[in-house]
Amino acid sequence: MASKKTAAVSGVERRRQMTDIFLKFVNMGIAAGWLVLAVIILRFVLRKAPKWLMPVLWGIVALRLVLPVSIQSIFSLIPSVETISPNIVDMQEPQIHSGIAAFNQAVNPIIVEAFAPSQEASVNPLQIFVAAAAFCWIVGIAGMLLYAVISYWHLYSRIRTAVLVTDNIYQSEYAVSPFVLGIVRPRIYLPFRLTQKEQEYVIAHEQAHIKYHDHWWKPIGFLLLSLYWYNPVIWAAYVLFCKDIELACDERVVRNFDAVQRAGYSQALLSCSAPRRSAAVCPLAFGETGVTERVKNVLYYKKPAFWVIVAVVLVCAAVAVCFLTNPKENTEDSMQWAVRPTILMDASVYIDPYMPAPKLPYGYVYAGTIDSAQANDTGLEGCAYYTSPYNENYIYVYQECGTPTGTHETDSTQRQWMYQPWLKEGSGDGKNRLTLEEVQRLSGFGSELTWTDFAWYDYVETGSGLYIRVYEIDEMFSLWIGGGSMDDAPMYIYLQTNTEPAERIDIRTQDVYAFIGAQFGAAVTEANVYQVQFPAHAFDKTEYNTQIFEIEPFTLQLSLPENWSLVCPQSEEEAGLGGAGGFCPVLIYEGSKLLGSICYNTFEAPREGEYGIEYVAIYNQLMLGAQVNWNNDYQPVTESETKCTAVCKISVEDSETGEEILYPGILSYDKELGVYIAIDFIAGEPGGEDEDIVTKIAESILLLQGHPQE
Repeated sequence: MASKKTAAVSGVERRRQMTDIFLKFVNMGIAAGWLVLAVIILRFVLRKAPKWLMPVLWGIVALRLVLPVSIQSIFSLIPSVETISPNIVDMQEPQIHSGIAAFNQAVNPIIVEAFAPSQEASVNPLQIFVAAAAFCWIVGIAGMLLYAVISYWHLYSRIRTAVLVTDNIYQSEYAVSPFVLGIVRPRIYLPFRLTQKEQEYVIAHEQAHIKYHDHWWKPIGFLLLSLYWYNPVIWAAYVLFCKDIELACDERVVRNFDAVQRAGYSQALLSCSAPRRSAAVCPLAFGETGVTERVKNVLYYKKPAFWVIVAVVLVCAAVAVCFLTNPKENTEDSMQWAVRPTILMDASVYIDPYMPAPKLPYGYVYAGTIDSAQANDTGLEGCAYYTSPYNENYIYVYQECGTPTGTHETDSTQRQWMYQPWLKEGSGDGKNRLTLEEVQRLSGFGSELTWTDFAWYDYVETGSGLYIRVYEIDEMFSLWIGGGSMDDAPMYIYLQTNTEPAERIDIRTQDVYAFIGAQFGAAVTEANVYQVQFPAHAFDKTEYNTQIFEIEPFTLQLSLPENWSLVCPQSEEEAGLGGAGGFCPVLIYEGSKLLGSICYNTFEAPREGEYGIEYVAIYNQLMLGAQVNWNNDYQPVTESETKCTAVCKISVEDSETGEEILYPGILSYDKELGVYIAIDFIAGEPGGEDEDIVTKIAESILLLQGHPQE
């Protein structure tokens, strides 16, 4: 079992390594592409410069293609050295960074639309795409190299019958045009049809190739082309490089020729002209590449002045400085991302995402969605996050992440949506400190838990005769693991309270969530957080209000004082105990005492100027009521452009005396959802609820689309 698991993890690592290498070459090719474009422009601008300049510039291109790292410079003209991040396959919203803002803005939305992972998908589509592209890249390299070997062998087999003329010079009936073949011991092959004078020119040309090691540079160029076969810019570079080494070789041969000799050399070029091979790794053929241009250069050749040579050297140096170096990075950003991704929440930094959990730990409730500023370029914008009143050191984000393959391992290639913990920076928690959240996550592995699963957490060794490890969690809880041998399964893994050690459970077989909840329920006096989904029932549904009950469900989240609770009616009669503010009442109790109810209703965004005041237009049925009127002392508590929660007074006319009685109330609307909730305390004592309590309840209210725990 363990060997299969190890093999699976190793396979995942190999696939990830292959995609990382592939993306590294893609980025190197993109960065070198800017240099290739610069060389092509210089090739046109400096067409009258000495021809040896261009092979030097192509050599700089080759260096850019093979150097995995480079120094940084303020003079660099490379827009970006990492257009595609290696982590793009893990991003919630995959994006490229080309260094050109307009290009990014045009392309990134397309990438996000095509490859952004969804909750419904079992795998990340970009991971599949990149892995497939990496595989095709390897196959393409193999194909290019196989083509080179077959081409070389085919040519070599045809000229094995060549006749030795002298030294390394041979003649063959299969030589269409003169060429050099061989890397270690290069040979010159000539066709039989050449005159003696043409042979002299041709041999001088091919010997110049050998002297300057062109029979090495061209195969090296083809090897680089094989590595970057998918990049059309590199293909253009290779084709021009082949032309330029021929032009440079011609120039070396004819620089001491007179006009008559240059004419004879040009005639030899025309005599030996042959159709050009496509992307040949070999050979170096005398009359195969750009014959017309070469003839013109030979006939009109002039020795360059000294200042021209100096200028050319400076151009090479400038190109090297501007394109072999990388642009300076933003040091602050570089340091931040070199350490870990971060989320920003309420002036706190949350770092170091760790093992995800399939279920939220006890006490964590929906707190909202992450906005762009909070996401801090992590790609988590729009994801739901959860907080706990019992532990401010963690937040949980419902996000796409790797699939756990063990207690402390994940398979990053298998993507799914889970609850990912993020740790507050400087809190003291970390991977080496066992937390209550970790205990709840680990309990999900049940009887599979071993000593090893807890080995990297800090513990104290105790006991005599038995192995006992104590993991201090916090002031309330600790974890105890004991057994006779660490090679066997533990006898027990107890989560117990520090005040009453007898209160304990074995996390492998008992309900950890319920145990923690029971302990917090007895010891914590902070507000209880409730979530209610509306419509909660349909006891007051009729044929006249059907549309109100057929809305998209939404959730109300709020905090209530200790001993308060929410009860969903189980009958039409029970539902009739509330309902002063709308439909579908949920009842509020303090112990067994009924205090009031929570109702909801829908509304349409009011037209400008309707009813004079916006909230009156939204709550018009409540504000304009005769016997029950909510338009008294309306005071917003929390407010934004689309949402508002306020406290108010509800005036109720006494049916016997006709006197007006005031009760506290809470109103909250959300324009985007098109709903409001109304909380009344009419069932309690008139004015009996502390205004501070009502205000705190109002401050805790959130209206959410759907059900956050779904």
